[in-house]
Amino acid sequence: MRVLKTLTYRSARFIVLMAMLTMAFTVITPNGESHACLPCACPVANPPINCYGPYSVYTVTRSDGTCAIVVFALDENSNGIRVISQSARRLALVPAFPPENVLLAKNDTYKIYLYKLTSGEYQVNVGPDREAKVFQVRWTGCPANISGRNETTWVATN
Repeated sequence: MRVLKTLTYRSARFIVLMAMLTMAFTVITPNGESHACLPCACPVANPPINCYGPYSVYTVTRSDGTCAIVVFALDENSNGIRVISQSARRLALVPAFPPENVLLAKNDTYKIYLYKLTSGEYQVNVGPDREAKVFQVRWTGCPANISGRNETTWVATN
């Protein structure tokens, strides 16, 4: 009988302790104030088009309604450096569907290349880096239609 009372008392203490922990967890848990997200999917006004790699691609709508493509590279301290900027005027010089892929801009220091493809899409290639990784993102439009974004990464081989 004494064993049964001890078990019942311990079980009751355990149940009360668990209930208190559950209530404390419910009260202390964040309520949507913090976000863990990929850069391209974070709830900000103008997220980058790409999710991965040592660079960020943005389409920027200017106050006059025109759109530009801006690419930033990350330096060795992870600071963003604008390495490519293509204005609406420059983008308008290329046909909507060019007969061949057109290199719009490049930065050889950071190995970043912006293209307009025959499909009408824009594409940025980055790399290969020191580990032979190549990053690529492709999208339509300026401003970007990221619902059709295609992003890939691979290791370059000779």
